[in-house]
Amino acid sequence: MMKHAAQFAPFALSLIMASSAQAQDPSAMLTDYLVPAYQQLAATADAQIDAMETLCQTPSEANLHTAREGFADLVSAYAYAEPVRFGPIKLNDRLERLYFWPDRKSTGLKQVQKALVGEDESVLSVDSLQDKSVALQGLNALEYVLHGALADKLKTDANSHACRYGETIAQNMWAMADQMVVDLVAEDGLIAQFENPQERSALFRTEEDVLKISFETFSHFPEIISATRLNEWAEEKPNLNVLPLRRAGLSMNLVLRDIEGVSAAFDAFTGTDEHEEMLASAFDAYRFELDNALRNAKELSAHSNQEILADDALRKKVHYLRIVLNSLRDIANEQIAPELGLVVGFSSLDGD
Repeated sequence: MMKHAAQFAPFALSLIMASSAQAQDPSAMLTDYLVPAYQQLAATADAQIDAMETLCQTPSEANLHTAREGFADLVSAYAYAEPVRFGPIKLNDRLERLYFWPDRKSTGLKQVQKALVGEDESVLSVDSLQDKSVALQGLNALEYVLHGALADKLKTDANSHACRYGETIAQNMWAMADQMVVDLVAEDGLIAQFENPQERSALFRTEEDVLKISFETFSHFPEIISATRLNEWAEEKPNLNVLPLRRAGLSMNLVLRDIEGVSAAFDAFTGTDEHEEMLASAFDAYRFELDNALRNAKELSAHSNQEILADDALRKKVHYLRIVLNSLRDIANEQIAPELGLVVGFSSLDGD
């Protein structure tokens, strides 16, 4: 088990506007990055529904392989969209319902196993599934269906409970992703609120509020990657069984797509216009470290967890990646924030 697990408090990064400095266009982070990301998540979930339906009707090794490939695509689409942790993804517990992690003490896994072994009929419809534990509704549950102890039966048993449960999870994820797109682009959706903050709004009363919550993506999420995806690698003898999505062999793919999402969001946030010299320098420093993170994550994603564990050079690259991710947090807080007129309070994560 992890000896130094990160302890999470509610996100408490305090950001107070100190001047009138503005980013290029925070709403571009939604229109140019988040809308396409949510649309891709919905499309990938829709494709997974089809793959699961085919597997249920015609069980075979080939169809199971196709469903597993679709799951990898679904993880990729989710991770790319994940860095923005405000707005639609925070409504109705969607963040946890889409991907319940970290799963401390395997509480969520035990719920999934119980539902499968007991052939719980209430997980076979989206309406009833949505009322159940968040751990039963998203990627972790679908991973266990496709890669867990009972997965081999998917090759032979038509319309099995497990297969129909997996199809329901995909339907549930599609419903959430589709509604998240609507919540962004609706007449009174998040984009409209970003572009026209109102004094009566509970979320964004001023342009300063918009800038503040946009900035948090670049200050906070790199630290989340380090603390919840890579922290176990800091142990002398990492326990591979506690790594995210390890059954599907997607632990490092998840990290790579998370960082690619941060990169795309950052490009949209900073825009293409020239900035004042000090702000441009701060943005360049962030981009430099972001590129370092991308290169290392891409290399690591080509290796399994077992290969990384057995190779000291790869282990060092994981350590370096954690350093770079924490450096991104520091650059955001110490260089970018002052140039945007933001005063940064304490970190939301305690422990490393």
